[in-house]
Amino acid sequence: MVRVDVQQKLISNKTMKTIKSEKDINFLVESFDNQTLPHDDWHHLEHIAVAAYYLHHFELNAATEKIKAGIKKLNDAHGAIQTENSGYHETITVFLMKILAKKYQEVGECSLWEKFQIGRELLSNLNSFLIEYYSPELINSWEARLNWVSPDKQDI
Repeated sequence: MVRVDVQQKLISNKTMKTIKSEKDINFLVESFDNQTLPHDDWHHLEHIAVAAYYLHHFELNAATEKIKAGIKKLNDAHGAIQTENSGYHETITVFLMKILAKKYQEVGECSLWEKFQIGRELLSNLNSFLIEYYSPELINSWEARLNWVSPDKQDI
């Protein structure tokens, strides 16, 4: 099995139980939007919750722009350093937004909580899911970290 190195840190069981309701998601998004969310509370599950919220309230392009800008601002507020191996990843962020929007469209009308659960399931299989669309060389590239790069294995 091919391992996508950039994704090794994606799944954190540490926070898998902290989001228990739509109220928690709303509070998280407010903290995210205000850049008051503590660094220790910003994991990939929280990325999914914010993505679900934005896609529940905005169309794909607006939701994607909001989450991209928000992640960059929050990372700046946390003093996160952008390197070739850590920090914001443009391609993964945009990919997740596109995939989540597609999955939500397939499911049809559903609540924010249901959207979050769909995202949580995707997150639990993200490593294998990413390699269905991207070669490890491409998804781990500096170009993909800085800019949106279309999948090289199959279209979304």
